[in-house]
Amino acid sequence: MTNMHTNKSKRYKTAALIVAAGIGSRCNAIIPKQYIKLAGKSVLFHTIRKFLANQYIDHLRVVINKNQENFYRKTIDFLHKHHLSEKPAAYSSMSFQHVTLESRKQETWTPMSAIWMTGGLGTKLLGPIYGGESRQNSVKLGLESLQEINPDFVIIHDACRPFVSNTLIDNLTQYMINGQYAGVVPAIEAEDTMSLVSGDFIESTISREKVRAIQTPQIFNFKKLLLCHQSSKEFTDDSSLMVECKKHVAIIKGEKSNFKLTTKEDINMAKLFLEEPKYRIGTGYDIHKFIKTQDKVKNFIRICGIEIEYNMAIKAHSDGDVAIHAVVDAILGALGCGDIGEHFPPSSAKWKDCNSFCFLNFAVEKAKEKGYRVSNLDITIVCEKPKISPYKAEMEKSISKTLEIDSEFVNVKATTAEKLGSIGRNEGIAAHASVLLYKTAPLHN
Repeated sequence: MTNMHTNKSKRYKTAALIVAAGIGSRCNAIIPKQYIKLAGKSVLFHTIRKFLANQYIDHLRVVINKNQENFYRKTIDFLHKHHLSEKPAAYSSMSFQHVTLESRKQETWTPMSAIWMTGGLGTKLLGPIYGGESRQNSVKLGLESLQEINPDFVIIHDACRPFVSNTLIDNLTQYMINGQYAGVVPAIEAEDTMSLVSGDFIESTISREKVRAIQTPQIFNFKKLLLCHQSSKEFTDDSSLMVECKKHVAIIKGEKSNFKLTTKEDINMAKLFLEEPKYRIGTGYDIHKFIKTQDKVKNFIRICGIEIEYNMAIKAHSDGDVAIHAVVDAILGALGCGDIGEHFPPSSAKWKDCNSFCFLNFAVEKAKEKGYRVSNLDITIVCEKPKISPYKAEMEKSISKTLEIDSEFVNVKATTAEKLGSIGRNEGIAAHASVLLYKTAPLHN
């Protein structure tokens, strides 16, 4: 059942088109600007996520350039992997529609990602379509592809406006529902002096009172906009087309932060908006119980990857390296990636007796993927026995090798519980870890 919204007894269905078929010539970048990375994710990723999260959007479709399909695949795969999978959803393969002005040729695309089925009830993120030679042609193709859905309203948005707020989308939709206009668009008042120029000289000054900068997203009556798109005259946005067709388009207050990424200067400003922290700090803690060994042969426990002879064993699903477990949790915590139990559940037989450096390697690679490396690490091991001090230097070297840092940046300390509690009664061993990560660059850009 589709989620639709009401005004009195009327029910409304709203679809959104994100126009992402441009080549970004004014930006003069190596890759299309909608796929430039901001905080490790493409511009389009940020834009799509805003619309998927909005309460009024029933369906979302992206119009892409046919030569940029691989960029789009990566964006959607990343979206699915890191965000859509967190929602209560059912998944199926995504179909890719190749649409031209002359024909509607269907192509099949089955990426590793899948369609987001909103609450398992209806499709929200639809398969993308190829755009046309101009922005206006691309919007027209997108509108035609929505005819089967036949929404009441359609929202058109530029892919390169990733800072659109949920509030602005809400306000546009509510204004449209309540007013029943042909369209509603966000507008920004002119603050600078506005002038007409000829070459490098000013010809005249324009009054700012009636001048507005029109943004996207723009919401329209679907059938009226589709009809207006039969015009062959080119316009820079859909509100201009609607006005040319004598339709009433209302304005609401836009947002300065909702600026369009057009030039390299805009991209640099956007990076400042979404710049990830240069440093991240994480802490970890783990504790394991000692158990008696079953035979009289020499027994060893593993701490920081170093085997230490001891007459007790550690009760654990893996090798029970309490210090490494604490370090892994510290790194994952700094990255915001959950904890060791989520990635390596003790209920899984796969991790039975597993060397804990497998877990540490995973955490280090996860940090690299997000563009971080370990700056320094501090570990405190708490136990009555065995004695840790004789092994500290070896432990620091063992861990620093995996972290790919000098051993001087790994510090291992040992202390007792002063005979207090379970640790003080020598019933087990615990470890605390604190880690500082610093920003480098993502492993996969």
